[in-house]
Amino acid sequence: DHLGGMIVRIIDNTIYGNSAFGIETVAPVSGLTITGNDIGRQGTSNPWGYVSDGPNAHGIVLAPGDYDGSSISNNIIAHNLRSAIYAPGGVTGLDIAGNALILNGTHGIEFVTGDFTGTAVHDNVIRSNGADGISLGAGIG
Repeated sequence: DHLGGMIVRIIDNTIYGNSAFGIETVAPVSGLTITGNDIGRQGTSNPWGYVSDGPNAHGIVLAPGDYDGSSISNNIIAHNLRSAIYAPGGVTGLDIAGNALILNGTHGIEFVTGDFTGTAVHDNVIRSNGADGISLGAGIG
């Protein structure tokens, strides 16, 4: 439930216009709560195709590892240039529920490779993304 003795909660934020990610964990976090956030916006584009004031590269990026007791719930993750939720390696023990993952450039959820034991994806609205709703890469355990 703690990171350095502190509870980690990311709640009720509006996160957009970042050239990298809306939220990124650089190491796994047990007991992390990400809920009620609005991550990404459509933004505005100019005649040359550059978009400003809106999308992040990915909405949420998760470092590989154990996220026991962690959840990503009830967020709106939309209009990001790439995936709404992206995990390049295995993420265990995470609950992903009740999110709206819509209109992102590639996938709603992208799990690239690794062990996803104990990670549950349920009760989300995943639609109108540029590629797959949920993409499971080769070597998913």
